[in-house]
Amino acid sequence: MFVIPLGRIKVAEGIRIRRDVSEVEKLAAKVSTAIPTADKATCALVKAYNKSSLSAFHTWFYSEEHDADALWPETYDRTPTEPLPPSVRHILEHPNPLLLRPACVRLVVRCLLSLGWHPRHIAGLVRSKYERDYNWGDQWDGYDPATRADFFCEDFRRGVCHRP
Repeated sequence: MFVIPLGRIKVAEGIRIRRDVSEVEKLAAKVSTAIPTADKATCALVKAYNKSSLSAFHTWFYSEEHDADALWPETYDRTPTEPLPPSVRHILEHPNPLLLRPACVRLVVRCLLSLGWHPRHIAGLVRSKYERDYNWGDQWDGYDPATRADFFCEDFRRGVCHRP
């Protein structure tokens, strides 16, 4: 089975051709498979992004850094739990498996945003849980906890907080 460019042929015809070596060779002889340049379109896309509210949001989001892991005992580990609802407190106290559930992360993000936390520090708090031994097993094999925490906190922040 081959992956072939459809060009001007219909999908059904492409499926039939891709199973026949001689048909694929005939098609390859007459159809260009060159990847088109997209310089102008890419430049236009970058310019549009740079003018967008999404770009403004990303600039704001990444204006803060997670606290360094050496500081966690003095920062994220000392997060006051009194102002947190019991459900959020429970999630932070039992991160495995709760912080693996998007709905739980969303609840933490929304709660801490309402208390004035910057979303990047919320991600840092979540990351500090991900990088500790909560019997994660092989959960983090092939995954970067910091990237996952940023992704969840960035994604769940949108639509909640009206900053850029």
